[in-house]
Amino acid sequence: MILLFLWINIKIQTTISHILQVLVPLLQSPLSLVRGWSAM
Repeated sequence: MILLFLWINIKIQTTISHILQVLVPLLQSPLSLVRGWSAM
């Protein structure tokens, strides 16, 4: 039972880190575009 809980916990953490690895560049590129526009 505890092992199952730990396995699910690890699965959730790895899934969240994967989602963040995808989302961070997607969020950063619009921000850099906005900065580029404001710099002009």
